[in-house]
Amino acid sequence: MPSDPAHIRRRLTRKTTVTAQGAQEPADLEDELGSKAKRQVYLVTLPHPKQAVSAEGFRLVAPDTLTKGEVLRRFLDCLRNPLYVDGRNLATGGPGVQALRTGVWRERHKHGSGNDMPRAHDHLPVLAANQFRYLPVKRALLQRFGLASHWSCTHTGYWSAVRYLTMPSPAKPMLALDHWPLLWDASGPHPPLDECCHEPLTAEALRKRRLHAEAAAAEEGEDEPKVTELDVWPIVVKEGFRNTPDAAYAHLELIAFAKTRASSAMQRFLFKHRQRLPSLIDDIWRWETVEDSLEQARLTRLRVLEVAFEKPCVCRGEWLSNVHKVFANNGIPVGDVCRDVYLALSTGRSERTPVVVFSGLRGGEGKSFFLKGLSSCYGHDYVFPSPQKVGNS
Repeated sequence: MPSDPAHIRRRLTRKTTVTAQGAQEPADLEDELGSKAKRQVYLVTLPHPKQAVSAEGFRLVAPDTLTKGEVLRRFLDCLRNPLYVDGRNLATGGPGVQALRTGVWRERHKHGSGNDMPRAHDHLPVLAANQFRYLPVKRALLQRFGLASHWSCTHTGYWSAVRYLTMPSPAKPMLALDHWPLLWDASGPHPPLDECCHEPLTAEALRKRRLHAEAAAAEEGEDEPKVTELDVWPIVVKEGFRNTPDAAYAHLELIAFAKTRASSAMQRFLFKHRQRLPSLIDDIWRWETVEDSLEQARLTRLRVLEVAFEKPCVCRGEWLSNVHKVFANNGIPVGDVCRDVYLALSTGRSERTPVVVFSGLRGGEGKSFFLKGLSSCYGHDYVFPSPQKVGNS
């Protein structure tokens, strides 16, 4: 185990970054205290050291003298038990960093020294449950295990770090990659690398991708890139253009936006596809909210009601109060109605299940007002709206 001289604690308040070849370079602590130094995803590099002892006086350990499993266990231990400036170990002083996903990729340097074989360095992408500052973990790796580390803050997500390690590039050809990394996931098997090295499809990611493509084309003096349906997604989500049964005019809002704030290529695309803009907007929101929709779709009808009941009331009790008033004014027993609706939801449709029918003499009995709550619980896609009136009927 590396030594822990007491006289160097003051020096540990300064950050040292380690290059991929192991040379240590002083850096300002402002980098650690800045916004980029508190992230949920990092790419950690454990370099092969060029010297035996660090600038702080700790004996350095080459990562390739350890197995990947040993490196992984040491890394997870330091995440759970970081070392802070005062020397406290969070194992007893508070919670450590909750890692969700990581792994060990071992790569060889391009050149060795003399006739020696090229030495190895390790990469560990890490996804945590929350944002955290890396300096306490970096300090624990050095003091506890003699592992110098460099923490890259440039990756936008775990997918980005994994892609850097698994996909070849001009700077990192296929032969330089580790094709058998040791993977770890807190919830079970790590997802296949070919599935978790792609950027998630989000409105923000699409917006940035489009801006980058437009800037690249402008710099080359080329025309604006062709617009696709995916390029409409960020606009619709950012501006909140959304159809509802009571307000199905989101396509008009999109057109009004495009006339004054969209590029000419976007304007041409929207005009060309003007007849299908309402359905395109609905499709965009279906993709944008698919996680929530899928979670609710997996619930039973009664469980959906229970989940809604557990949430805080969005109308401050006014809906229920008005339902009681309207039903009382029309002599409708609230308990009987609720019981029949409950039985219909629990039993489902079948030949033996009585159908609950709401009818009125003059209107104003509160039928639509009472049933409108079903749309809030189950979503507009799963509740039929009131039929449109035809003529004087």
